[in-house]
Order: sequence, then C-alpha cells, then structure tokens
Amino acid sequence: MKKLFGVVLLACALVGCSSSPWKVVRQGSEQPLPDGARFSIVPLDTAALEKPEQKESLGEWGGSSSALWTTSVTESAALGGIRIADAGDTGDIILRAKVTEIEPGFVGTVYSRPSKLLLSVNLERPDGSVIDLVEIESSTDSTESMKSAGERLARNLKMTSKYLVEYLTHRSR
Repeated sequence: MKKLFGVVLLACALVGCSSSPWKVVRQGSEQPLPDGARFSIVPLDTAALEKPEQKESLGEWGGSSSALWTTSVTESAALGGIRIADAGDTGDIILRAKVTEIEPGFVGTVYSRPSKLLLSVNLERPDGSVIDLVEIESSTDSTESMKSAGERLARNLKMTSKYLVEYLTHRSR
C-alpha cells in the first residue's frame, strides 16, 4: 500500500510540475481578456527565416510559413471557441507574432538534433498599445519520418498556433 501511495504521489507531483509551452514576458493586467473579443491575425514576421542558411534548409516551407501559421491559428481558434475577425476587419485584439529563434535540427546516423521554433507574440489593441507579450516555443524530434527541416517547421508552426489558442483561452477566463 505504501508503494502505491508513493507512486500516486510521484505522479501527481510530476503532473503538477509540467510547464506550459508559453511564457508570459509582460502582462498588461490581471483582468481577463474581454469576453467574446474578436482577434485579428497579422501575418507572421519571418525575418529570422530570411538568413541564407535558413532558406536553404527550410526550402519551400520557409516562404509559406506565414500563411501556414495564420491558417493554423484560425483552425485552432475555431476548435477552442476563440473568435477570429474576418480578413481585412480589425478585431478587438490584434495578434502580432514574430519568429525570434529557429533551429531546423537535423537527422544523422549517430546523433539527431530536434528542431526548435520560438515565437514572440504581442496581443495589441487597435490603437497599437500592447496588452500582453508572450513567448511560445515548440520543438519536434528529428526522426526518420521527420527528416525534412521544412516538415519539422510546419509541425512547430501548427503546435505554436495551438499553444497560442490555449493561452488565449486561459486569459479569457
């Protein structure tokens, strides 16, 4: 019985210690975001992907990453009950994301390194004032089935969009 109690206690401690995939850098207030707010998405700032070494390793995914991220946020938001403003319509809160760090990772015979994507996301009012600044990170293992850096980037973009919607849901409570 003591062993069972110890295992349950350890499992509860591990679950409670898991960290969220986002880090709040700056939060405007402790107040929740307005109920029923509509969010508009600004195209992803991909200046970090413009480096020659990044362009070469990411291939066609590098150029389409902004569109993929926007689509992923819209799809995740629909599943999470977050309202996205129509294209061309300014919502109540603007989501402005920027790639701040990217590591394409690689697959080797002896050693593989996972990919990593770090986004900095501003939640802004239409007047440009920043409500929150959040960093969102995603990492994908480099495996035989995920050999391409572009495929890993696409997966990381989808995961960061999911994490952003989780954050928005958390802040809307």
